[in-house]
Order: sequence, then structure tokens, then C-alpha cells
Amino acid sequence: MAKLKQIIGAFLTDISRARVISDTYSRELKASYKEDPFLKLLSVPRTDLKEVTIELKFSIKQLDIPENSAVEKDIEDIDVEVVTDELASLSEATLSSISIKLDLTSV
Repeated sequence: MAKLKQIIGAFLTDISRARVISDTYSRELKASYKEDPFLKLLSVPRTDLKEVTIELKFSIKQLDIPENSAVEKDIEDIDVEVVTDELASLSEATLSSISIKLDLTSV
């Protein structure tokens, strides 16, 4: 099982890797644009994501919270089991969702 923070971290890691791939491709294009008499008049295309919203749909199968637990403290340690085949068979009424808005502005 994964922790919820690991799943969100995987999204962020993949977004960062995609940015590296995109920037590398833009760098390669720049050389091609310089050599072409028409393309050199244009700017090299570059993708820039400022914000990403991820909607996670889930169903809680079991949640064990100790009696004297502070939920706010323990929420980051929730175990998550990804089982997409089971989710597909559930009705929308039994699903919950969380929408995570990520600000990707460079630091």
C-alpha cells in the first residue's frame, strides 16, 4: 500500500519530469529553427503549466483511527490501496473525491 502523500508526490514528480522532457525538446527545436530561413523568424514553442488540478475519486473501504488520535496529525499517514477495477463497479453515490490544485509557478 502507498501513502496518500506518496501518490501526490508521484504526480508532482511526473509533472517535473515532463517539464524536463519538454524543455529538452524545445532546446533541440531551437537549433532546427536557427537553420531554417522561415522558422528562424518564429519563436520556439515552449509549454508552460502554471496550474494543474487533479481530481482523485475514491471510496473508503476501511479506516482505522485510534481512539486518542488527532486526525489532523495522522491524515498524512493514511494508507491508500489503488484498485481501479473495484472503483469502476461502484456507483457515483458511493464515491468521494478530492480536488487538488497545484500551483506550478517557478521559484
